[in-house]
Amino acid sequence: MIPTNMPMPSDGKQGSIDAALRRRITDGLLAPGEQLPRRTDLEREFSASRVTIQRVFDQLIADGFVRTNGRGGTFVVEHPPHRCRFALVFGVADLDSQRFWSALDHEARMLSSPRRSIVSYADVLDTQEAAAQQGRLLADMRARRLAGVIWTTFPGEAIVEGPLVRNSLVPSVAIMG
Repeated sequence: MIPTNMPMPSDGKQGSIDAALRRRITDGLLAPGEQLPRRTDLEREFSASRVTIQRVFDQLIADGFVRTNGRGGTFVVEHPPHRCRFALVFGVADLDSQRFWSALDHEARMLSSPRRSIVSYADVLDTQEAAAQQGRLLADMRARRLAGVIWTTFPGEAIVEGPLVRNSLVPSVAIMG
């Protein structure tokens, strides 16, 4: 499972190196199974310290984009999150209170595998907890840890016009009556 509580470096050298390597992976310049450049080469390319490159690698590992093979190098994982991880977004907090949402959430979990994972985000629309869930979803979208977002209901004008939908690089679809 990919941790979603780790901060995405966005400023400074570490953030720009992370963004550059992540972009190479998500744009297909580094394909699944392909080895990343050696750390010493990246240190030279980005004029960065060994510690900075290690922190970038640690973040990419934590986000599920790369794996290490000891001294054999660092490789793009076979099923990176930007291709295989989907968000299932519910507007209610208590999925068990509504049979349909509970069944949908259960089936989504049963469909999850290393090749395809579905992560549920409950309570994104209607309570005080919504801001925290929206932040978690937005962080995953910005970090390119999602291949798509499935809204279980119309997300509402505020969300459609906000960063969760309007400025996202992640495709979205809504299931609604």
